[in-house]
Amino acid sequence: MVTSSLENKPYGLVLAGGQSHRFGRDKALAIITQEPNVLIAVKRLLPVCQQVIVVANKNNLVAIRNLVAKFERCQVIVDQPPYLGIGPLGGIYAGLSKFSPNQRVNLVITAVDYPQLPPKVFQEMVSHPQVYLADLVKAHYTLAHLITSKAVITTWLAEHSRHRLQDFLKELACQPLTSPTNLVNCNYQRRIDNDQK
Repeated sequence: MVTSSLENKPYGLVLAGGQSHRFGRDKALAIITQEPNVLIAVKRLLPVCQQVIVVANKNNLVAIRNLVAKFERCQVIVDQPPYLGIGPLGGIYAGLSKFSPNQRVNLVITAVDYPQLPPKVFQEMVSHPQVYLADLVKAHYTLAHLITSKAVITTWLAEHSRHRLQDFLKELACQPLTSPTNLVNCNYQRRIDNDQK
């Protein structure tokens, strides 16, 4: 149950359904710091969100449900057809599927491959809607705060053959929010192995 103090907070959306081809194994379940990446992402979002939705895939669904079962305000769902395997936009579509089509949903989104991101980054992002994070080197589109609906993303996906998250965010007029923190994502297992030596 969502209490009145939580109702004004955004929903959190953890993108954990990717195929992890570059990483070589499931990034959501990988332990890079002290806990599985998906668990870190959920714990970062819970303090700033009314509920956290984790979008898993059919292969990691059960494991992720078991990991987050202790969090009352966390729900795990699986990627939704017809947008399976299209990357982050498929995860956002799946997350929005739990809401009525025209309901405008306030979402803070994170991918699971940012386990070293400090919690203050999410606190900052929550206070700025319609943004994606960027550092001095590049944009990080899977770290975003946006307000949209299932109807909007469904129409956009149907009208575009290239399903790139950055294009969808630009359509929503999202702007970069520059972080002084270097935002490092863990896309390659070998890079992590080298960093831990």
